[in-house]
Amino acid sequence: LGATYGYNGSLNSELRHRFDLLGIRSGREANIADALDFATSQGRMKFTRVLFKALKKVVPERAREQFRKNEARLHPICAKMVARDLEV
Repeated sequence: LGATYGYNGSLNSELRHRFDLLGIRSGREANIADALDFATSQGRMKFTRVLFKALKKVVPERAREQFRKNEARLHPICAKMVARDLEV
């Protein structure tokens, strides 16, 4: 699906966010890895918080580890909300 419609490697945040959410729900490792990177690469709560919530359901320890490594780079309010969501 990603290769057919060009979602794989897209730099468009809206497409990347939605495609990663689908992949996370299906357990696709490539999307999980991309979501872990994307969630901390841009810092918008619109994407960051939703991705971390979805990741917590599938790979909770990896989500917490990624958050801890990048917490200082996030906006303080975003970091506080995500920490609450991840129960860190």
